Amino acid sequence: MCDKVRNFSGILTGAQVVPAVTPLIPAAIGVITAVLKGHRLQLKGKFNNLTSAFTGADIRAALPGQNSLISLFTLTPWLRPDLLSGKFRRCDNLFVLTSSQRELLRAGSLYVSIYTSGNPNGEIRAQLLRVKEEHETHYVAALSGANEVPPVTSTGTGTIIATFDGCRLSLEGSFATLTGVVPVTAYATLNTGAAGVVGTVIFQLTAEVAVGGQSGVFRRHANSFRLNSAQRALLKAGDLYINIVTNLTPTGEIRGQLVRL
Repeated sequence: MCDKVRNFSGILTGAQVVPAVTPLIPAAIGVITAVLKGHRLQLKGKFNNLTSAFTGADIRAALPGQNSLISLFTLTPWLRPDLLSGKFRRCDNLFVLTSSQRELLRAGSLYVSIYTSGNPNGEIRAQLLRVKEEHETHYVAALSGANEVPPVTSTGTGTIIATFDGCRLSLEGSFATLTGVVPVTAYATLNTGAAGVVGTVIFQLTAEVAVGGQSGVFRRHANSFRLNSAQRALLKAGDLYINIVTNLTPTGEIRGQLVRL
């Protein structure tokens, strides 16, 4: 019996690093594509405009908004002389996954990170997401207090990855180290509104909140919403955002616009 081929992809950005890396102009960016056949995973991709010299790249296991201390696989790059750009060739980046690693990949819990001399904890990162349909699009929201209106001083961070299939928007990710504590209900919302504008709640998000109420995980199956035509237009325009409230900041402690990857 032939093994089914599954395709994955990710856009490498500083917004997905935890904590997020503020981009310079032009911003560092890259793309990764991966093919899984059985237990064999092959990757290829490219990256440009790193702010300092490339020092390494690897695959790790964690949800969006979370970090892992364990490197599963080291990527082998081809680098330009300035060490600020390069590519990954499929022939150099073939890995054999365990059954548990393969399940993590299918669940969207593996990511690629590129490290530089100026950002040793990661300059750009990409969650490897399943490509089910050609028309699917992906968005990312980097949550911080600085994005609130007005800005809030907060230790909280978070990342949301959203997949839009043309009809439904499905979100997954996490938040951590909030200054305050989230309430029992209505603590995370999807809202209309451009950056710098206080908008209107359109959907309530559901998270698995950790003991203490200052961190949590959003699962895709619990956060999938059908968008109407007006909401789809707002998503395309970058005018939807995620907001998380706490007892100390009931109007919002951390926020992030959904930006297309």
